[in-house]
Amino acid sequence: MKMKLTILTLALALLSGTSVFAEEAKSKEENFAERKTQMAKDLNEEKAGLDKVITCVNSAQKHEDMKKCNEIRHANIQKIRERSIEKRKERLQNEIKQLDEKGKKLKEGDDKKVD
Repeated sequence: MKMKLTILTLALALLSGTSVFAEEAKSKEENFAERKTQMAKDLNEEKAGLDKVITCVNSAQKHEDMKKCNEIRHANIQKIRERSIEKRKERLQNEIKQLDEKGKKLKEGDDKKVD
């Protein structure tokens, strides 16, 4: 009887674990698609900025014109840096949130063991 119960318990554990892995795999695929779309969008924006600078340089007639092109270039670089910093902040805030949730679950588990 104990052997049947043990086998049944192991089978249920394996089945429930399989669904978790399937969900994680699906989540990774969805995240990949989102990241791919966002990266393509960001690269297109960066390319558009570079195209403006190239057009400016090609049409420059004197040194002052080139200075303006350089200002445009630096503004584009600054915009990219700011966007990168914002993304990093969002990612870190999400990580903190996940860690807080894990901490709460662990604490709840410890509280149940003490009772």
